[in-house]
Amino acid sequence: MSEEHGISEMLDGKVIHAEMKIGDSFVFLHDEFPEMGALGPAARGGASASFCISVVDVDKSFAQAVDAGCMPLANQFWGDRSVEGFFVEFDSRL
Repeated sequence: MSEEHGISEMLDGKVIHAEMKIGDSFVFLHDEFPEMGALGPAARGGASASFCISVVDVDKSFAQAVDAGCMPLANQFWGDRSVEGFFVEFDSRL
């Protein structure tokens, strides 16, 4: 079973963030934003999906990735602590 959990739109009507809950998991969606590198499959010429993995202690969970060369975590304006990657993003709620 799925349910809409919220949609945030820009003034021009583009969806900057939409949430769906499927079972016990959330799926986040948005429109293309070429100026931010957020492209769909046609514009990218291939897959354009990414995954966000929410964990209880993002600092502890991410330390191993940083030791392996990943970028460090940062507090984001939307209320999460995360590092954004091209295909995978880790975060936890502040």
